[in-house]
Amino acid sequence: MANVTIYLPADVAQKVRKVAANEGKSVSRWISGRVTELLDDGPATELLKLSGAFPDFPTWTTYDLLIAGTAISRRASLATSNTKEFSRIKDLSLVSLSPGRER
Repeated sequence: MANVTIYLPADVAQKVRKVAANEGKSVSRWISGRVTELLDDGPATELLKLSGAFPDFPTWTTYDLLIAGTAISRRASLATSNTKEFSRIKDLSLVSLSPGRER
């Protein structure tokens, strides 16, 4: 396993220590787990593989797919003004930022 040094603001380091202790883990093991979770192949990565695969989505960027995949993998709602495009993605919960339009 490689060694990595990180510097955190004191308040963030305190929160990390508290959360790690609550989960019964060392700070190193907790941070390693979180980084692994963020980089793990999950729904976000699967959506990125689809970038450019659908001709009816010509305006989609890798970033759009990454944003949608992240929302799905975190079971979070995506707040956007672009509900027309994002509504095509199954299992993506949307919150419209446009007045009078919600999904």
